[in-house]
Amino acid sequence: MHSATLPATAATGTASHSVTITVHVGDFTIAVTSPTGSAGQTLTSTITLTSTQNFAGTVNLTTNATSACTALSATSVALSANGTGSSSLSCTSSIATLLHVSITGTAATGFGTATHSAVATFTWTPTSFTLTATSPVNFNLGASGTSTVTVSTSNGFIGSITLTALSSPSGVTLVGCSPNPVSLTTTTTSTTSMCTFTSSTAGVYAVTITGTSGSTTASATITVHVGDFSISAIAPAPATIGSTETVTFTLNSLQNFAGTVTLSDSVPAGLNCQPFTVNPVTLSANGTSTTSLSCTSGNAVNYMVPVSAQASPGSASHSTTVQFSFTDFTITTSTTSIIVNVNQNGMATITVSSVNGFTGTVNLTPNPSSGLTATISPPSISGGSGTATLTVSSGTPGNYTVTVTGSSGLDAHTTQTITVQVVDFQISATTPINTTPNVAGNSAVTITAINGFSGVVNLTSSDTTHCTLSPASVTGSGTATLSCNFPSGGTFIITVTGTSSNLVHTAQVTFNVQDFTITNNGPISVVQGQCNTATITVTSQGGFFGTVQLTANAPAGLNATLNPISVTMSGSSTLKVCAPTAATGTYTVVVTGTSTSPSLTHNTNVSVTVTPPGGTTCPDNTNPTHTCNNPGFSQMNWSHRLSLRKTGGVQTWKFGIFNPNNDTLFVQVVISGSDGSGVSGFTVSTVVLTVNPTNSQNPPLNNQVLSFAFPATDQGDTFTFTATIFWGTSPTSLTNTSNSANPGIPTSGSFTIVA
Repeated sequence: MHSATLPATAATGTASHSVTITVHVGDFTIAVTSPTGSAGQTLTSTITLTSTQNFAGTVNLTTNATSACTALSATSVALSANGTGSSSLSCTSSIATLLHVSITGTAATGFGTATHSAVATFTWTPTSFTLTATSPVNFNLGASGTSTVTVSTSNGFIGSITLTALSSPSGVTLVGCSPNPVSLTTTTTSTTSMCTFTSSTAGVYAVTITGTSGSTTASATITVHVGDFSISAIAPAPATIGSTETVTFTLNSLQNFAGTVTLSDSVPAGLNCQPFTVNPVTLSANGTSTTSLSCTSGNAVNYMVPVSAQASPGSASHSTTVQFSFTDFTITTSTTSIIVNVNQNGMATITVSSVNGFTGTVNLTPNPSSGLTATISPPSISGGSGTATLTVSSGTPGNYTVTVTGSSGLDAHTTQTITVQVVDFQISATTPINTTPNVAGNSAVTITAINGFSGVVNLTSSDTTHCTLSPASVTGSGTATLSCNFPSGGTFIITVTGTSSNLVHTAQVTFNVQDFTITNNGPISVVQGQCNTATITVTSQGGFFGTVQLTANAPAGLNATLNPISVTMSGSSTLKVCAPTAATGTYTVVVTGTSTSPSLTHNTNVSVTVTPPGGTTCPDNTNPTHTCNNPGFSQMNWSHRLSLRKTGGVQTWKFGIFNPNNDTLFVQVVISGSDGSGVSGFTVSTVVLTVNPTNSQNPPLNNQVLSFAFPATDQGDTFTFTATIFWGTSPTSLTNTSNSANPGIPTSGSFTIVA
């Protein structure tokens, strides 16, 4: 395309103008294709003509083609402005070659002089075929696998092709291909054949399949996995007999093995096995599966069990051997007979021994018969062997048995039976023994063996001052004599203790040393020409039960009589003392108590003060003679049931005293008593008390206390007592007595000693 400017100038004058025009100079282009094909094929090149710059006209085409080419499909092509047109050229060659053809386009006459050329290259390639095959091929050792081989034409190949195979490494065999050979025809561009392989050696192989047709060959390489499997097992830890041992077998697929594996075992005698938990075992390609075999035995033996494994499909087989080990232990005792005292420990050594490498823990359990206590230490033995100590005891003599059971899981054994002879002795003594003071009493102490006791019993007495034992020891069974001599009366309980090792038994012997005491509640005062009384008390000791004859011996000027004149066991008599002619002063009246069976004599002295007529004088009293009035009890309390447990045996009297005079009096309170049998007596007294006159300003002297402790041997006894006030106007001359009391206030009573 071009631009042109045309000027115009007036011929006359100065006017001038110009104009610009566009000029299109037309042309065309030529383009060709270069075809490729197999030898023997007709190839066609397409020729394309394109108008440029509004070219319009006819283009004539010429070539330098040889006879291999046909004429142009169009030798003249008309082009419109900027349009296109085409023609084609076809050529044929029976061999593989290249053909270059120059094609020239020239504008026809009248359409200019434009001319252009292009070269078309025709390419004919050689004919052949290709091979492909499915891969990988998986099959088990001893089985077979297939690969589909596809044969395809290349560049129009036609012919018969024979298939062969080669394994690397060697080991895979081509069983055959079907069909073989295969053929490619003008109507068949591809075909297939099924090739079958087998192998007796597991592994991974590269197998090259080759197709041959004359001098033309093609090949394809496939991967072949010849599958196998492995079997393994880990021997279990030894187990005790009677337990179940389980072995787990692990099967692994190798080289894509897929199928089932059937297991079989050969179980030796003495071993009992269950079927495999899974049989046959299924394996997927390169997978893992397990199965188990459980066995038990009552023998402490090592068993070797062969196990075979057979694959299917295929011929792969493997075997392994597993060991089942069963252990045991024995349990024995160091003795089968134990002799032991009551409540004494007897011992035996229990031994656990390993059998066939037993290393477990054995729990030990004693099995005593009724009445026998048994313990074992330690209660278990670890490591398979060791010893423990069995300790037995019983609080009751007799014959017992004990065994010890050792257990470890389901395995258990028991020792021989151990007999346990539990022995003891019994001690007894003749009691009570009655005697009198300073006369020995004898008790026979008997030792009796129980259940075969044969030990030495050493004897002791709770009183070594007054008692002796002969002999001092007894072996097994026998007797000894306890001889006791007491200087005074009373009941004495002697404990004889027999000791043999841990055995301690006692027997109590009561010695009743029969005697009596004679007491009085004096002193008393007697007014000249008058009489007064005193109480004479006879108290039995040591179970004394005789009759005491009482006599009174009074000095001149005094008359003394007793009523009654005898007392049996315990009791009292009233001594009446009169002073018809006695001068004032203090005298002694001797009261004698005599017993013929047993022969005993005791005295008591009664102090008697003879006073002038008028009695004790209280100067501040308003009566004409200023005579003192008797004081009395304003209060008296005690425990009627004395509990040993609560009070410790201490009886307490709480009392009060009133003084009805205008003068101060001095008093002493005496409480005397005895039990009903006369065996025990007591007397308790206060210090001298000062009692002021009792009136509206001065209350009685209340809440005074007297106490006496009674021994446990008095339990069950009932005591009677009398409370007496000894009084006077001087603290050193308490010559008067009084049993007076306010209304309702007792001056005597009783109580019972309880537990």
